[in-house]
Amino acid sequence: MMGRPEDHLRRAERLLEEAERCRRECARTGDPDLCRRVGRLVWEAWVEALRAVDPDLPDDKDAVDELLCEIEEPLSYEEAGRLGEGDITARIFYEECYEQGEVETCRLPWLDDVKASIEFLGQLLRSGRIPLRRHGR
Repeated sequence: MMGRPEDHLRRAERLLEEAERCRRECARTGDPDLCRRVGRLVWEAWVEALRAVDPDLPDDKDAVDELLCEIEEPLSYEEAGRLGEGDITARIFYEECYEQGEVETCRLPWLDDVKASIEFLGQLLRSGRIPLRRHGR
C-alpha cells in the first residue's frame, strides 16, 4: 500500500507513460486489445493521481466525481477547469477505448490533458491548497 501523496503521483505518471506507449502502438496497428488496455491504463492513472488526495478512493466514477467536487470547491474556475480537462479526457479514453474498443480514439493525442491535470494536482498538493484525506475518512 502506498502512503505518501508523491508515491501515488509517481505511480500515476508511470501508468500514463505506459498508456502513451500503448496508445501510439494502437494508433499504428489498430489493435482493439491495445485500445482497451489504453482506456484502462488512462483511467487507472487518473484514479491513482486522485489517491494522492484520498488513499481510500475506490475505482468508481461516482466516487471520483464526489472527490473532484471537494477538491475543486476552493479553486478558481480556471483552476478547476485544469483538473476537469484531465477528468473528461480520462473518461473519454475509458468509455471509448476500454468499454467500446474504439480504436479511432487512440489516434487522438489527448493524453497530455491528463498529464497536465496530474501535474497540476501535484502542485496544488505541494502548496497545501488541497487538504489530504487520511485512511478511513
